[in-house]
Amino acid sequence: MSNEFILTHIHIQDVDGYADRHWLPGHGSVPWHAVFSALAKLTSNPRLIIELADLKRVQEAATCFKNQGLAF
Repeated sequence: MSNEFILTHIHIQDVDGYADRHWLPGHGSVPWHAVFSALAKLTSNPRLIIELADLKRVQEAATCFKNQGLAF
């Protein structure tokens, strides 16, 4: 049996290390460039789901990743 697994989806949010607050990317402590670098090494192509406390800011989160060169 293989030790490999297939990652199918990931919930994207920023955090402060204390609570699950669903912050906008860039407003917490997640090292996004390192996260996306690790994701790029996967053989699977997981769906990224932006999960925020304020649903009205989903487009802003996507733009944040685009401005950092992490999404297109």
